[in-house]
Amino acid sequence: YMDVITAHQNGFPNVVASMGTSVTEKQVSALKRLTKNMALALDADAAGDEASLRAVGYENTLDAEVKVIILPRGKDPDDVIKEDAKAWQKLLGEALPVVDYTFNMVTSELDLTTAKGKSSVVDKLLPIIAEIKDDIRQAHYLQKLAHLLKVSERSIEAALTRIRPRPGRGRAEEPKPEVATHLHPLLSSPIEEYCLALLLQHPELKYRQEGLSPEYFETSENREIFIAWQRSDKIESLKEGLDSATHEHLDSLLTRNLLST
Repeated sequence: YMDVITAHQNGFPNVVASMGTSVTEKQVSALKRLTKNMALALDADAAGDEASLRAVGYENTLDAEVKVIILPRGKDPDDVIKEDAKAWQKLLGEALPVVDYTFNMVTSELDLTTAKGKSSVVDKLLPIIAEIKDDIRQAHYLQKLAHLLKVSERSIEAALTRIRPRPGRGRAEEPKPEVATHLHPLLSSPIEEYCLALLLQHPELKYRQEGLSPEYFETSENREIFIAWQRSDKIESLKEGLDSATHEHLDSLLTRNLLST
């Protein structure tokens, strides 16, 4: 919340904080009543990258484009604003649409001159494009992906159909579970998930977790579940404090076979 206080003190009153957890659909719905102009200031680390991949869902809730403010590595908004408020204003002006930011993030790690690299890009980006409900914006990013990989748009559209069949040229159907499955390898953190599953499945550890902080969980879903676990007296009431988008992940942790991990 120090980021918000510093922003308000320096003349940027339209700043809010999610208070340590990932942004939830409830928070986006609340913001929607005030504005459709939303930008996420993300840490330049794995947690920030992971959060950006959920932002298409925020766009669908907001019914508008969400942008990403790219912070200098190792700095928070609080640091940037204190050093130079004009630099913060410049970062706001340079904010990228979240899907474009995700394109940059994914392609920077892969060799697009190889068939393997191109296939990996499609595997990681196409499920995200498939979640976009606006047909025009979805078509734009399908074209961008085809141009980036130097392949035909028809081949990209065919790959999209295999992810989620679309009736004619109408609006896409609701995302099927396969989309989330495709995204999971990019977002998962096995060590974090094992730790969480251990805590969730063994209530006796509740009072032996001193020193374990939410900041240790880089993946926002895991961090959100850990915070809810700390605040809940019973496992049965955990879901009440969580966004519905994390319920499936929570269920998988509760039923995970720890011996085979």
